[in-house]
Amino acid sequence: MKNVRFVLAILFAWFLAVFLTTCGGSSGGGGGIPPSGTTGVEPFTEDSKFSEVHETENITLDDGRVVEAAKDEILIFAKEDITSEEVNTLKAWVEKLGGIIIGSLTEMRTIQVRIPSTTKETDFISQIKSVSGVAHSGVNLVVKLTDDNLTGYERFLKNVKNYGLKVLRAVIPKAVAYPDFEGNYWIEHIKANEAWEITTGSESDDAIIGIVDTGIMKDQNVLSESRIKRYDYAGNPIEDDDTKDLSDHGMWVTSFAAGYIDESNKVRGVAWKNHVIMADVGNLEQIYIIFKKMTITETLTGIKTAITKGAKIVNISIGAGGIGCSTSSQKRINALLDFRKYITPAVAAAKKNNCLLIFAAGNECEKTDDTLLPSDYNAPEDEKDSWKTHALRVAATDINKKDVQDSILWDLITLWGSNMGKAVDIASPGNNIGWGNGTGSGTSYAAPLVTGTAALLKSINTTLSAPEIRYILLDSADPVVVPSTEALNQGNTKPEPNLFLNAKKAVDNAKAVEGISLDVLDTVIISKDETKSVSFSVTIPPASVSSMDVLFLIDTTGSYYDDIDTLQSKATEIIHDLSTRGIDVQFGVASFADFPFYPYGDESSGDRAFYLNQAITDNIDAVKAAINQLDNPLHYGADWPESQLEALYQAATGSGRDLNNDGDFDDLGEVNPINIGWRTASLKVIVLATDAPFHDPEKEVYYGPTFSQVIDALNAKGIIVIGLDSGDTQGDLQRIVDATKGSLFALSSNSSEIAEAIIEGIEEALAEVTLSVERISGGEWIFAINPDKYSGVKPGETRTFTVTLNGIKNKGVSTLTYDVYLWIKADSGLLKRVRIPIAVLGS
Repeated sequence: MKNVRFVLAILFAWFLAVFLTTCGGSSGGGGGIPPSGTTGVEPFTEDSKFSEVHETENITLDDGRVVEAAKDEILIFAKEDITSEEVNTLKAWVEKLGGIIIGSLTEMRTIQVRIPSTTKETDFISQIKSVSGVAHSGVNLVVKLTDDNLTGYERFLKNVKNYGLKVLRAVIPKAVAYPDFEGNYWIEHIKANEAWEITTGSESDDAIIGIVDTGIMKDQNVLSESRIKRYDYAGNPIEDDDTKDLSDHGMWVTSFAAGYIDESNKVRGVAWKNHVIMADVGNLEQIYIIFKKMTITETLTGIKTAITKGAKIVNISIGAGGIGCSTSSQKRINALLDFRKYITPAVAAAKKNNCLLIFAAGNECEKTDDTLLPSDYNAPEDEKDSWKTHALRVAATDINKKDVQDSILWDLITLWGSNMGKAVDIASPGNNIGWGNGTGSGTSYAAPLVTGTAALLKSINTTLSAPEIRYILLDSADPVVVPSTEALNQGNTKPEPNLFLNAKKAVDNAKAVEGISLDVLDTVIISKDETKSVSFSVTIPPASVSSMDVLFLIDTTGSYYDDIDTLQSKATEIIHDLSTRGIDVQFGVASFADFPFYPYGDESSGDRAFYLNQAITDNIDAVKAAINQLDNPLHYGADWPESQLEALYQAATGSGRDLNNDGDFDDLGEVNPINIGWRTASLKVIVLATDAPFHDPEKEVYYGPTFSQVIDALNAKGIIVIGLDSGDTQGDLQRIVDATKGSLFALSSNSSEIAEAIIEGIEEALAEVTLSVERISGGEWIFAINPDKYSGVKPGETRTFTVTLNGIKNKGVSTLTYDVYLWIKADSGLLKRVRIPIAVLGS
């Protein structure tokens, strides 16, 4: 009976859609539109809002794209520091061109204009966008959901109860008990089950999730009713049935981010306890009523609602409309650029409200989405840079951690493919994944996995700001995404992003930062082009740093057999000594021989350029076990030099090595990408033990990185290298040690002094540190930091930094607030976090 009702509903919706289209488009309320011949409403007032869209039409843009947008309507996106004088000039221009202001959103600095039906939207836009104070202008686009575009009936079939289907069910170590359900492989992929050992979320008001999407019915059964508050897109509470679309898109997004039910129907998302703000932009109140199309104005208003109602992490699984996998690449890219351009005011608003926005990257098969914003976008750089501090764009991967390209009929018909490129930040599972009631696909469902993980970070440490959460998510990610065939066809042999969500490592890093104090300085009130200075001091603690990661990187070729024996016998002593210094120390084990090709190494001996025997961990028994297996077996390394440079590079980056650039890491000698486990806040040390010189591709035919590339990678991560030379490395080890502020120890042929050397090397690293300041966000306000660093600072000593700020904003129509976040580091170890609030008073 349900199937019959569902089909009847779709037929009725189709009939109504045809009827409305015949009669002139989608219907809607008036929303306070002024009558023809008036000057319109005043923009940017305290209670300003957008008018509802009455009708839509197809519009041909300058690049030939045909898009659906609000009829006879354009949007003007002002700079956020637009002055009162510029607003008045803009109003005059709108009137001169025959337009009427019908709405605005002050927080987003966006004005909605009705234009004469005889005027082409593109002509109006071309004239208005050059007016002073305007960042850009465009049509009020219809946007779309970013799932796999299944029809309502297909989604209904996917929503039915599981009937024992097991095809994508992964075998997962049950670190935390959870139900078995179809499509659960995402749990193992992002290591959510390990993250749940540390936290399953928090009910704190500082860790609320926002969902800007289609609505959820009151009788939803994916999270407890006490955890969710539902609003229409304008912020009005919904007490009875929420709006929904035929595919339950909003419910699915919410389920992946925050679903948790432990009754007869088992539901699992990422964040089990966090409260949810649902801002419904779908406007479908009953299944039998036609779906009202979402536009940019509704999306911006919905994001505003989520933020003002208290959400700190907001999911937006909505994207550019009017394009698909069959659209030309350039038109796809133009559409993606336009969407981001229109949404940038929301990202800038998130920046002022310490909120992180998480967007689905889209499903249009575009693998070279490399440009964040178009060149004609006239906004100041700080507004553009909001994307790099307060937003993440999420791609989707499949069960093989490959970026999705879903096809049928022997790849003749492409259903959908995840967008990829440099404008995308991170990937997570999004193909045939489930939360306990069937499976779904699309970047729509990859994004809320990141949203839920961000909420876990905020739950552990509520002092973390949005840019700090973003920083930790990216710093904790695995470099393991494999390109699809379509990506290779588009020339994207190394996928961007090459970062894959790791919830466990992100939660670990958030917990490590928990003990690092956040100093909030007095608010700096500053005007355009004015300079002001603030100072803060840092004292080095007795142990120099609060946490340290040590990676043992060991030569495992035959000549090093007795050195390995010595390390194995001394491992307990070394680890115990370093673990009892009042520092949170974790260890890892890696090794190397050489590439398994003549004349460098031997395939039959198991030679490799790099092995990760044990990622950095607090499990001491696992570390000792890995050390004890270093010579099981020993490797060959046919010639004298070895692959130390490749091993160091992989230890620093974990990025893998695709020798033939075919997009995979399966060929002989290739190094798989892998997360080494470095913690964001820790001092990072590699103990490199070898008795041979280094292969150098600048002096011979050889694979892998140069000395300069390795040194750059080590310094970018802040890694100190302690060298143990028990043979003759011919100055190669000294070169690395000197470039990373490490120390070199010459050992006897069997490394009998290895324990003492390692301990002494660590003590030297801790005896004096370099203090420096890393800019996490708000760097555009900083004119200078004086000094840029202090070298040779000893435990107990205090140093002072002075930050000179430069005013970059006009006195606009209202007061603008910003934050500068700084991390103060002792070498790579985090010592202090500093927040500098900034205010630009309004006129």
